[in-house]
Amino acid sequence: MRIAYITTYDANDRTPWSGLGHAILQSLRLQGFDVVPLGPMRNRLAWLGRQKGRFYYRLMGQSYEFDREALAAWDYALQIKRRLAREPFDIVFSPGAPPISRLRCRQPIVCWADATFASLINHHASYQRLCRESVRSGHRTERSALQRCALTLFASEWAAQSAIADYGVESSKVKVVPFGANLNDPPSTAAALHSAAQRTMSGCRLISVGVHWERKGMPRAVALAALLNRRGIPTTLTIVGCRPPSGVVLPPFVRIVGFVSKNTVGGESLLARLFTEAHFHVLFTEEDCFPIVFAEANATPCRISPPRSGAFGGQLSMGAEEGASARARRSMKLPNTLERKYSNQAGTNSLLTLPGASTTSG
Repeated sequence: MRIAYITTYDANDRTPWSGLGHAILQSLRLQGFDVVPLGPMRNRLAWLGRQKGRFYYRLMGQSYEFDREALAAWDYALQIKRRLAREPFDIVFSPGAPPISRLRCRQPIVCWADATFASLINHHASYQRLCRESVRSGHRTERSALQRCALTLFASEWAAQSAIADYGVESSKVKVVPFGANLNDPPSTAAALHSAAQRTMSGCRLISVGVHWERKGMPRAVALAALLNRRGIPTTLTIVGCRPPSGVVLPPFVRIVGFVSKNTVGGESLLARLFTEAHFHVLFTEEDCFPIVFAEANATPCRISPPRSGAFGGQLSMGAEEGASARARRSMKLPNTLERKYSNQAGTNSLLTLPGASTTSG
């Protein structure tokens, strides 16, 4: 089977969308499909989007999204149709709705996404500042894309139900397929168990991975580590992916690693090692649809604590500083015994598993 793989960006680059577009491409290839990337796409009308974006921001204090406009979508569709006309393909596959929203082709279209536009409007604070024009265009583009799909895959039930309820997609055309770890070489089960047995018991090691300090809830992760230390549990916190704002002074038990690129073998190895050394991955994310980092942590012996946001339902809140110990442990899935001394030390069998997350890419 020959698949036309549609992305507006370079699918061989592991930077966009936390590397998910690349991971899905590799996952399809590992299953034996002949997958041909048709990106990156040229955004030939980007200048118009920039001008309109400045207009809305300066005059109305609102944000504007050009990628969901009909003009941009028709331009993407034209570029895709030209490629489809030159080569034979059996399926068109896109990890995202906008590029296929105006595409007319003989091949069945499959889309795999983590959210619908409607769910983003209700969930992400940045989308709540969109101008009315972008909101209208966003719904039209999403509805048009979903109507064109023979099959739509979503990473969570939360997103799948939005497609059915908000856009009237037939339930038979919607399937829930959670994303896996975006790692080219995830550890085997035996290797993960061995690593778990080698971890130190001299203290509780937390890790939090995210590229946005505030949105990923890093201040709350620092507060949790401080709280555990005050309760007599020696705790360190490693923060990967971002740095604190200027002027923020961190306590000595917090280690900042900064951004780690998975585009390099060394970067992926470093991330895997940091996960392996930690007992728990904690993330007080504010508005994630499906945090890929949980699947990546779950591919190692690092236990995870899912937030109550996006696919996990609601927002995570640690509560007031004093008297928050019980609430923090409950919301972070950490009981009073700290999971029987740092997750029983051995065994990924007791991991708090991300539903459907595998130890393979995609």
